[in-house]
Parts: sequence; structure tokens; C-alpha cells
Amino acid sequence: MSVSPTGRRAPSQTHSAGVRPILLDAAGLTLSGLLAQPADQPPKATVVAVHGGGMRAGYFDGQAHPDLSLLTLGARLGFTVLALDRPGYGHSATQLPDGLTLAEQAEVLTAALDAFAEDHTVGQGFALLAHSFGGMLALTTIARTPGLLALDASGIGHRYAVEHDERQRLRRRMEWERSWGPWACTRPAPSAPPNTSSPPSRPAKPPKYPAGPASSTTSPPTSTSRCA
Repeated sequence: MSVSPTGRRAPSQTHSAGVRPILLDAAGLTLSGLLAQPADQPPKATVVAVHGGGMRAGYFDGQAHPDLSLLTLGARLGFTVLALDRPGYGHSATQLPDGLTLAEQAEVLTAALDAFAEDHTVGQGFALLAHSFGGMLALTTIARTPGLLALDASGIGHRYAVEHDERQRLRRRMEWERSWGPWACTRPAPSAPPNTSSPPSRPAKPPKYPAGPASSTTSPPTSTSRCA
């Protein structure tokens, strides 16, 4: 199974009532996503939903029944819900033909939150809700970003399926951190040695949204698959 660039870009034509598309400029990229806001009150907080491999933001806007849409449910309960297409999906797919590492994706996600907070009321701040590979990104992001309220991740193991030394050896042949769908585990590395250096660090800056105590939870894994 593979995820084609066309599939990563294909737009969703149907959204639940009260859900609208949104574009955010972040770290030189344009991320697409879906947004739902409370109808008649400021939000209590903003839930940021991060999808897994092979999915898009529409994963959180189920159409079979109104209660299956996280976006409409959250807005009904008084929360803003922002579901983003991860870097390399949706609008940014053509901008990232080679993908991004988790650290680079986390930098983009943090910039997207800052950009959203500049133009929208976020309530008490941001809480991350993530699934599968999105959980890896959310964990990386909350470890690097001060002021996030909480993290809830599901569909992600609490340990790697291989030991650290073995993972380091396999990384010579595979780009596990580059980042979309099944390719993250199975796509061969290019003939030239991949650049494994960390992106340049940026000076720490205060978050542009209210700070709160961070907490995180992950659901018990059903497997220890290398890829989600």
C-alpha cells in the first residue's frame, strides 16, 4: 500500500454544518485544515486534532452521524476545534516532495498554532488530540512547545517495535522520520546518504497563547507496529 501525492492533495468536498476549511501560513508552508467554533460564545479552549498516516483533517469530521464529527461535537460543547492536515498532506503536499522529519514537522505545527492564535480567540489555550503517526508528532511538539494545555493520543505504542541499536542501524537504509503514511516505514532511502542533522535550533520565545499546565495521556497500544 502507498499514498500517492494526488491522494494527499485531493480535497474533501463535504463538511458537516458549521465546519469550514482554513489555511494557515506556518514556517514557510501553507497548511490546510478544517475549523469549527462555538456558535454563540467564546471558546473554553482550542482542541487541535492531528491525523495519522494516509489520512487528512477530514478524518475528524465523520459524516455518517452528527456525533461522529469531533469538530461539531467540540463546538457544541463550547470548544474551538482545529483539525490540520499534517505537513506533506493537503495544501502543503506539493511543497514537501521529500517529507519532513518529526522535529521539522513539530516546528511547523508550533508555527501554525502561533499563526492561528494571532487571528482567533483560543480560550484557555491549545490542547492536542492525535491519532497514530499524528500522536508521534503531537508528542514531539508538546515536548518542544511551552504553554500547551494537554495531549491525548491514541493508536500509538508506548515503545518502539525494535530496540534502539537496531533502529539506528535500520535508519541507514530507511527514512522512518519522513513522514506520511506507509511510506514512512517502507520507502527506500535515496542513493545519497540522507541528511540526518537536526534542523537549526531557534531561540526560545514565549507562546502567543495562554499558558497552562501540560499533561499527556496515551491509550494502551494494540500492537507495536513500526508504522501507524
